[in-house]
Order: sequence, then C-alpha cells, then structure tokens
Amino acid sequence: TVRSAKILVALLGPESGWPSGGELREIDASGWRDLRAMLTRHRLGPALRWRLESARRTTEIPDELRIYLDRVHRRWTLKALQRQQDLVAVFRVLDKAGIPAAALKGAALAFHRYPRPALRPLRDLDILTPEAKALAAFRILQENGFRRDPKHPGDPRAHMALRKHLPRLIGPGGSPIEIHHRLVAHRNPLAPESARRRRESPDPGKVEGYWERRVAHEVAGNRIWFPDPTDLLLHLCIHAAYDDRFGGGALSLLDIDLVLGDVEPDWPRFWRVAEMGGWTRGCALLLRLQQSLFVPRPIEWPCPDPTVDLGPEHLDRLIPLLLGDIKLGREGRLSKESASGGSIVRTLALALARSLPSRTSVAALFAVPAGSLGAFAFYPRYWWRLATKRLPEYLCARRNLAVRDEERARAQVEAWMRGAGQ
Repeated sequence: TVRSAKILVALLGPESGWPSGGELREIDASGWRDLRAMLTRHRLGPALRWRLESARRTTEIPDELRIYLDRVHRRWTLKALQRQQDLVAVFRVLDKAGIPAAALKGAALAFHRYPRPALRPLRDLDILTPEAKALAAFRILQENGFRRDPKHPGDPRAHMALRKHLPRLIGPGGSPIEIHHRLVAHRNPLAPESARRRRESPDPGKVEGYWERRVAHEVAGNRIWFPDPTDLLLHLCIHAAYDDRFGGGALSLLDIDLVLGDVEPDWPRFWRVAEMGGWTRGCALLLRLQQSLFVPRPIEWPCPDPTVDLGPEHLDRLIPLLLGDIKLGREGRLSKESASGGSIVRTLALALARSLPSRTSVAALFAVPAGSLGAFAFYPRYWWRLATKRLPEYLCARRNLAVRDEERARAQVEAWMRGAGQ
C-alpha cells in the first residue's frame, strides 16, 4: 500500500517525476486495486484523469482503471453543476441581505483556481460570514429555500460556542452547506505550549483587513467572493495540517500546489498570522512536503525555519498518512492517546469527558436549546449513540494493527509540530 501511495503521489506531481511506462507495467492487479481505492477515498480520480490526459499517457494504465476514471469524471461533472447552482443561490441571498461572505477551501479552488470545477470534487460548500452575522445568515437562508439537514439537528447557538460552523444546511440543488463563523477550531491542541495556554485560538478570518482583501470572480454570470490568495493558502495549510492531521489526502497538496503556481503570496503576512495561532511548524512542514513532491515554488521561509534540519525520511513518513486507510475523527483521539504513549489516567479522563458532556455539547447534537435543562433528557440518546456507534468504531480501530501503526507515526509528527524537545 505504501508503494501504491508513492506511485499515486508521483502521478499527481510533475511529469518529470512520473514512473516510466515499464514501472507502471510492473504494478500487479493488487497494486492497481490499492491505487483505485485511494483514488476513491480521497476524491483524486478527476485530478489523475486530468494529469494523464494532459500528458497523453492514458494508454499506460489498465482499461478497467481508465473506464473507472471516465465514470468518476462524469459523476463529479454533474455534481459540480449542482454545487454551482447552490453556491450562486447562497451569494444571491446573502448579498441581498447585506451580509458579507466568502467561499472557502474546495469551493474557492473549484470555482476560482482549477481549470474546471469538476477537477476539484466538492463534498459540500463552506461559506464564511462575519461572526456577528452568522446566525442571521443561517436564518435568512432558511427563509429563502435552504433547509436544515435532518442529520444535524443541533442548536446553532451551541455550534457558535463549540464549533467553527453552524449546523449543516441543504441547498435548493441538494448541496450540503456549512456557514462558518470561524476558519479554525476554538483550540489548537497541536500548537506549541505557549500558544496552547490561550483560552481560545486567534482566528485568521478576524485578522485586520481579511474582508477588505477578498477577491470577486464571476461564476455563471454572478459575482462570488473568495478569500485573498494568501488568506486562502494559509487556511488550506492549517486545515490540512491541524484539522485533518495530514490525513486529508494528496488532494490537499494538489490544492496548495495550484495556488502557489498561480499567485505570489504575501509571505511576511502568511508567517505572521501563522505564528499568532501556533501554526508555523505544521504549515512549514506541509509546504516542505509540497516542495519535495511537486514542482518547487519560490517560498520565503520563516526565520527561524523549523524545518531546515528535517531529512527526507521525515517527509517520507507523511506519505502513508496522506493516503492512509483511516481518517480518524473524534473517536480516534482516544486511539491516538493510547497508541502514542498517553497515560492511562489521561485516557480515562478523555473517556469520562466523552461520557459526560456539557449541556451545550449535547445541544450541538440534538434539537434542544443550548443551556436548557431539557438537554438532560437527551443524555440517554447520547449514551446510546456512544455505545452503539462511537465505541464499536474505537474498538475496531484499536484492534487494527495498521491503524495503530499509522497513529504512532502520526503521533511522532504531531510531537514535532508541538515542538517537543525544543
């Protein structure tokens, strides 16, 4: 699987680093199955098809994989039309209401950076609004044809307190939509110790000038707003390194490579804001990985540069994480703690916190107002979900040796990001 991951990353990189035709012919049926599974898991099919067609090398892969790539391309082309319809609808409603907004991450890339939207598959649309306007935007969208996702019935005010986005909406065209009031989580557990002492992480979306720096681009005849390229790049790096824990796949590296090849970021501002939230080490590590796997881009590194002494073996350790089998969510945190040497006391403390959440945490999951005494009535449902879904997922992950090995490797990377031993 590691070999298949390296081959896939090479195929997504510059043509000068591609495997030769002979090397591709040496891949057996099992290797191609692994590669196809990675393509599916990380939504890389359209990008690989684009790379192969641009290089006129589609005949060097098995017919079965070529047919699969064509089918995936058609499917994401149809989804891109659906996402475009709902993206335009969101901005029409918010513009009319006078609420500033910016399309984030995948939406910004698909509709503003990639040659065609279908090349950047979108699972949902992330839309940022000023924090003070987020609840109003959430309400106004529902008054104009957007509906609550029944799988996410939580109280919006609880989400404001605990999460970076409000409960999911469904657009008129069927697209999942998340209205963000923050770009990053309230806390950054992977920041160096000095940054972790803060009660709340600073948010790049609240840095002076963020909204004035937005750029407009026409999509289907409508003006859509996107983050400034430097703000977009920083958000992509933080999300890949700190939210996805390097588990977001090679798609994140493709995204970053595309932005770096298209614009010249304001590097002093990039590193200044990264330092504010303790994101410098993770962002630098991700950019070093991009430089090693794709076309090297001119980057002004921070001073001091925390990655200057990292050898190739440290970057090679990240490739299996980028294309691993498991992308652990909240239940994976317990697995990570025990796999990486976390104390039994700390693991039990995490388990207890998971078992006895605050009323606000319960209100973020169920249809009950934040802080209401009625939240206590939902605790049995919460425990049932924990026992029938989260606990089995955790136990399954703990029994899977490959997952445990992956988490040990991830723990070493995260210890470096926190500056352990510095």
